[in-house]
Amino acid sequence: MLAEKNEREVITLESEITIFSWHVPSGGLLKTIHEEYKFFKKRGYKVNVIFFMAQVPPYYDEIISDLQPVVITKSTKLNGPMNFLSQRTASDAFGIPVKAFFSVSRLLLKSKQHVIAHELASGFTVFFYLIFNRNKVVVVLHDDPLSFALLTTSGKLRIVTKLVKFSVKQVLRLVKLLVATTPSIKESLSKEIPSQTIVTAEYGINICDNVPDILDRKDVLVMTKWTRQRKPEKYLQIARDLGKDIKLVLAGHWDEPSYLDAIKNMAEELNSCGANIEIRNDLMESEVDAMYHNCRVFLRLSFFEKGTGQGILDAIGHGCPLVIGRELGGLSGLEDEVHGYIVDSNNSEDIVEKIRRIFESNEVAQTFSSNVYKFATKHTWNDYGKALERVLFGGSDGNL
Repeated sequence: MLAEKNEREVITLESEITIFSWHVPSGGLLKTIHEEYKFFKKRGYKVNVIFFMAQVPPYYDEIISDLQPVVITKSTKLNGPMNFLSQRTASDAFGIPVKAFFSVSRLLLKSKQHVIAHELASGFTVFFYLIFNRNKVVVVLHDDPLSFALLTTSGKLRIVTKLVKFSVKQVLRLVKLLVATTPSIKESLSKEIPSQTIVTAEYGINICDNVPDILDRKDVLVMTKWTRQRKPEKYLQIARDLGKDIKLVLAGHWDEPSYLDAIKNMAEELNSCGANIEIRNDLMESEVDAMYHNCRVFLRLSFFEKGTGQGILDAIGHGCPLVIGRELGGLSGLEDEVHGYIVDSNNSEDIVEKIRRIFESNEVAQTFSSNVYKFATKHTWNDYGKALERVLFGGSDGNL
């Protein structure tokens, strides 16, 4: 479905708004872009979608068919300084090939459009366009880019850390308005960036109309885009302590096949010792839906992250009680012991205890499930779209 554009091919953009992402590997970000696209189309705007690089699994063909994106390249290899920085930080922003800066900005400069750039890497990529069209670019941040960009090794690479931090701050300060998708991202960024340049526009939630009774659900589910920074090993330790009576399912997209194999081997070893772990990779949407239907507890921890992942949003829309890391911040209004438990991600003993409490008490499970499902109705994609529209064309009041 995705056609790579030849660099000599003339591409003209006629839209009033361009939604741009440097890299779209899978689910959460792609779904967010699709919701933005549908909102602005419904409001009568001409909307264009550009991906510099996209490796989208075939089960998202329907979304791609709707978006009809311009894809500049399907893959790219890094060499030299870019490869060095990319390997030593947890941010895609330092793995951008030089040609991306020119090809994307040249494309945008032809039409002078309003641009919604997703994540720090996209903000970096449109840098040249941003210099001359500051008032037409907003950068949507799904996490705190400083937290991830500073995940470098210490000692000899301290100068790299300082360079990374300086570069990130300069780009963020160049943007007229930054859109933080959770209050915790804004709070974190405000320590380094003027708070008046940051607004909050919280995600919408897609609500599932026909969810099974919570008492009929059996699994603990973790659904995310897996990277080393998300520490799947921590979840395996929790599964070991939960024992064979409670199954822990780790599902989602894995960037590194070799790392996935290593985690599978660890899971098999733990299963042979009495754990109950299932690992699933690159699922069809129907399979994802079925997993949420069987989810008694949705578990999501955080290590340096501040944003709310797509998995949490989908879990809320399916009425799944939550056990989530306090560091995530989450959507405003999520409360400990109301929608589930908000925990210290490094306290495995407490996490195991909280999960067991939801399994052992039907009353607790039913209360959390009911509260979570009601909470879902308070966050719509329409509200999120209106917030972006105000940022693009009408300024900001700081909390949209």
